[in-house]
Amino acid sequence: MKVWLIKNLNFNFSKLLSIALVLFAALLFGLANPNIINATGFSFLAFIYFVPVFIAIFNNSYKFNYILGFIYGFFSYAIYGYWLKTYGVFVKIFLFSCYGFFWGCLFIILNFVITHFKKYSYIVLLFVILSFEYLKTKGFFGFGYGITGYTQWQNLSLIQIADVFGVFGVSAIVIFPSCLIFEFYKRYKNHSCIGKDLFISTILWIIILILSFIYGKTKISKIQNCKIQENVSVALIQNNEDPFGNGFEHYRNSIQKLITLTNYALENHNDIDIVVWPETAVVPSFNHYYAEENSNRKMMITALVNYFQSKNCNFVIGNAFSTGSKNYNSALFFKNKQNIEPPRPEVYSKTKLVPFSEYLPFGVKSKFLENKFNFHFWDKGENVLVFEDNTFSFGTPICFEDTFDYVCRKMNRLGADIFVNVINDSWGKSLVCQNQHLVMGVFRAVENKTPSVRCASTGQTCYVSAYGKVENLIEPFAESYGYYKVPVYEVKETTVFSVIGNFFSVLILIICLILLLNKSIFVIMNKVGK
Repeated sequence: MKVWLIKNLNFNFSKLLSIALVLFAALLFGLANPNIINATGFSFLAFIYFVPVFIAIFNNSYKFNYILGFIYGFFSYAIYGYWLKTYGVFVKIFLFSCYGFFWGCLFIILNFVITHFKKYSYIVLLFVILSFEYLKTKGFFGFGYGITGYTQWQNLSLIQIADVFGVFGVSAIVIFPSCLIFEFYKRYKNHSCIGKDLFISTILWIIILILSFIYGKTKISKIQNCKIQENVSVALIQNNEDPFGNGFEHYRNSIQKLITLTNYALENHNDIDIVVWPETAVVPSFNHYYAEENSNRKMMITALVNYFQSKNCNFVIGNAFSTGSKNYNSALFFKNKQNIEPPRPEVYSKTKLVPFSEYLPFGVKSKFLENKFNFHFWDKGENVLVFEDNTFSFGTPICFEDTFDYVCRKMNRLGADIFVNVINDSWGKSLVCQNQHLVMGVFRAVENKTPSVRCASTGQTCYVSAYGKVENLIEPFAESYGYYKVPVYEVKETTVFSVIGNFFSVLILIICLILLLNKSIFVIMNKVGK
């Protein structure tokens, strides 16, 4: 009886310790990213935040490791994405449970790697996590938030390698120390020889880290010394609007606020080339309501058209644009005195929509979800495109789109000299939410070596240099405007990443699948042989 009790207590303690470890790992993940304690994040924690995960998985069963994975996935994103409280308890539980499911599956794979890959399991662990981070940005559930590399957004020298390897190249450098530390721990616990391979791997990681910093310093210096063809003067209008307001009076007051802020900008700066209003700053569709015979909204749109026509600059406007039965989340480009009256703006419509809140699979739309959770379902734009002014071109990724590298990469390949992001993160009512979005925009600039301006309804409105430095950040949650001189370089750099995209991630994924398949066949054959 005494022996049984001791064994049972040890068993329960071991399980509780494993749960504590994954909860601790979830906390480290949350703290490494922009968080409620530090809005910019404690980036150094990312170099070790997988260590408790690996230790928790070590020597536990597949079944229990799935439970651990679910706990980690649920609570890591509950800490990271606490700002989803805006949409209510049901939405939060559903989304965090989805991540619990995915991480539970990942923990089973990590368990398999730790159990069956002996000497070089730490390298396979790295490949599995990198593959998971890449795959979680794909498909309907694709979500770029929380990728490890993004934690280093202020480490400008390190992140320049993203112009070759993308954000996942930075992830590889940051995740590998966790894998190495765990391998030292595992060999110690198993009373195995540490081995030269671990020391060689550590030295190689240090060399790669140093070379990455040298590469980064060189790239930053090169960009700072690039010859500038011209500086484009841009005014970004941050209107600090309630995202859930609707109705004619709300739209009219919102537009009046945008006009007032724009007038301040134009009065103080007489050389402005482009005025930018945020995502869906104007809700009533320009082309739909301008064509109506008599309505309050026609008068509203007509007054806006007259206002644009009276100014000597271009306008980029976020608008709920409609054509026939289709409704799009769009950016409209009104050229100075050219396509304003009657309104014939150039239109780019959002091609990457937010799952659940902006679209459902198979084009399904649900009035119940729209009304219940303040969602708005849009039709998907067909093509990525860029706008052209007289001497330069620019792409307008709309909000969620700049969390995906391929959208900005396509715009860059189409000739965009500048990215003009129009954003509305006001629904989150959180500086942390806005910073988590900002860090991804930083990487889009670095990957393509293309300067960016970000016009957000409540923040973070700013300029991001071609090497990722965030400058002149407007005070968040304030009615204000920003004035920026954005360089157009004489010779636009074509980066490796802009040409071949995520080749590094795809290569890692292929290698990972081959290794896992080969080992699975080997394990099955051994069991059959016995």
